[in-house]
Amino acid sequence: MPRPSVAALLAFGPMALALTVLCVVAGCDPVGPAFTPRVVVEAFLDAGRPLPDVLLRTTRAPGDGGADDVLADAAVTLDADGRTTRLLPVPGQPGRYRAADASGVVAGRVYGLSVAAPGLPSASARTVVPPSLTIDSVAIEPAERTIRAVLLDSLRLDPGPAPPVGFVYPVEVRVYWRAPDAPADTFSVRAQLRPTAADGARFFFPPEALLRENALPSPGGARVFVGVYAVPVATQQAPLPEHALRIALVRGAGDYARFIASRDAPDRREPVSNVRGGRGVFAGVSVDTVRVRVTAADARRLN
Repeated sequence: MPRPSVAALLAFGPMALALTVLCVVAGCDPVGPAFTPRVVVEAFLDAGRPLPDVLLRTTRAPGDGGADDVLADAAVTLDADGRTTRLLPVPGQPGRYRAADASGVVAGRVYGLSVAAPGLPSASARTVVPPSLTIDSVAIEPAERTIRAVLLDSLRLDPGPAPPVGFVYPVEVRVYWRAPDAPADTFSVRAQLRPTAADGARFFFPPEALLRENALPSPGGARVFVGVYAVPVATQQAPLPEHALRIALVRGAGDYARFIASRDAPDRREPVSNVRGGRGVFAGVSVDTVRVRVTAADARRLN
């Protein structure tokens, strides 16, 4: 909207002109709509696990530093195929709400959440819990010899702003699981590789992957994810250090995939939310994790 001319302002008297000059000097912006706090929801319903706690906060005004405020006085209900359960505040943990019963999350079931709090718009969300995902097997194949760390780019790894100097062992990981009996393009899978060592050694691995499940290879009816990470060593002849590897797969429907994919989007202030009247995420998932011990010779699954 163009600024009014000085002549037009003079028509309204010297006071209007003085106020406008003051506003220009102070860098005033046009008055926008008043800020309305919103409920922020965080809850993931994992197939086969007990009903999760629901974390609730309220948004702060733009420019107001600090984390969102916890929401400690809300009325929270959970609906599961017509059966309503009330979630109560957890003593000593403001903003955390828990179902009175310990019923399990059922795969394929639709869940709804409703949140009402004084002075805030009501918030609601619905999600479907995907079929249970179970990792069938993993295959770990460390390289027989090191490569120069400067070649990490050829492995599509993301070592960060300061690539290491020296040598690394590439380690290829294959994870197998059964595909769900569901229509194509229904679910996505988020895959994570998290290697750790007792001496705090640094590892290099790509960011977690979020993939359409039906787009992954399926030899023999099983889906397979292939990932690579790198283990730095001091010299070209150094052996592969023994270390632990945590592998996690998360299956989710569209609401989960959109939230995860948009968390770090540079053109967004916040992730895509499925919460009506609020922010955050209320999503059904199925999670399985495997921990293995990786050595130069083999890898074995840990119980």
